Amino acid sequence: MNPKIILVIVLATVFFEGCRKTNDPQTYEKPEFIVAGGDHQTGYFGALLPDSIVIQLVPHSSIPYSEYRIMFRTVQGNGVIVHVDQEFPDPYSTARLDSQWKLKVPWSLGCDRIDQAARFYLFMRGSVNAGMKGALDSVTITATAMKPSGWARSCGPQFFYSNLHSVLFRSCREKVYMLNHGMIFSSADGGINWQTLEGYTGSSRVVDFQFNSSGMFILNESEGMSFSADLKTWHLINNGIQRKYIPTALLVEDSVIYLNYDESGLWRSRDNGQSWKSVQVDWRPSLLIRRHPNGPIYLFDDWPALYQLDSNGEAWWRFIINPIYLKGKPHDLAIDPAGNLVIGSDQALISILTPGSLTGETHSFYQSNTSDQYVDNIQFRNGMTYCMVNGNDSAGIYSSENNWARVRLDFPRPVLGFFLFPDGTYLLPSDNGIYYYSH
Repeated sequence: MNPKIILVIVLATVFFEGCRKTNDPQTYEKPEFIVAGGDHQTGYFGALLPDSIVIQLVPHSSIPYSEYRIMFRTVQGNGVIVHVDQEFPDPYSTARLDSQWKLKVPWSLGCDRIDQAARFYLFMRGSVNAGMKGALDSVTITATAMKPSGWARSCGPQFFYSNLHSVLFRSCREKVYMLNHGMIFSSADGGINWQTLEGYTGSSRVVDFQFNSSGMFILNESEGMSFSADLKTWHLINNGIQRKYIPTALLVEDSVIYLNYDESGLWRSRDNGQSWKSVQVDWRPSLLIRRHPNGPIYLFDDWPALYQLDSNGEAWWRFIINPIYLKGKPHDLAIDPAGNLVIGSDQALISILTPGSLTGETHSFYQSNTSDQYVDNIQFRNGMTYCMVNGNDSAGIYSSENNWARVRLDFPRPVLGFFLFPDGTYLLPSDNGIYYYSH
């Protein structure tokens, strides 16, 4: 071969070798991806495993640890693995390694099966969005779950590490439903396992939801009212409603539905939400709407004043309640089995009034060393009244059954609300999840 040609080939080879990127991951040996701790543990449904999961990367190149990412998810069981920077876990959560080439995360076991597993995937930083095909390696970790005894945390990824204040519960068709952080969840096993509501695709926060014999109604902040007969397929029902700005109150019955907006006032539908008519009560927004078993409808405005509508919602009367029975803003209104109006208001006050005279008895749980105290979440069981006292050092559930003392549940965490089943058992929202009592 011509010596000049040989020289050109050699020079070209040297040139291209010199231009090749020295930090290309493909030119280096893949690092070892191993489980350094936390595998094969045993724990309880809904509880953190005793030890965190530790993933170790053993490098075989000069690529720094900051160039790697680890994605993780549970693959058996509805438990959650949460990185310290997350408020709510993602189905596919991504984290960085620390300077020791490790990732350490807690795993809260699910409540739906005994044998549980989680999988961790290794990616280069720029390959995470490519999906599983971009993973360099993966490892699987297993755990065994046992049924707990006593108070136990429910399972559902949306509640892990979250503060569950002002949670709304309702029950229908042997299921329990919960409104939390503007989203609706359902449970078919008494509040042990929760799932997001199937099929609902509203784009703004849910304000309230109620049922009648035909199906479920959901009210959200910007889109108004949605309806589903099968709780899977949803459609909007706002025909005739003007200025859907700040929904404040809802009452759903078989024969009539009432809905109030801050701007446009009270609306009524007699055809299950297919059409709406404005009800001229007053210009002030309605905060609460409740039906008395005898027929009249009661609602509060934001002065506050109490309104009574006749059973047809055509005529109305306005009443000013004596300040000894109502402090500041009303937070809840309920009708007890005897037909009395039970009002929870500011300054941790609950009042029980006869409808005719609007007089009766009061019970105060006010403490002078705290502020923003109020009573809400009024419920009834076996002729007794239960309510939630919020905002003071003795916050919790109080009951007429205990001569209006706090209900003792031996629950070790803060009680931020409650749902009372007919059999006397509770669901308790707390600072890190929903709790039920396991026998």
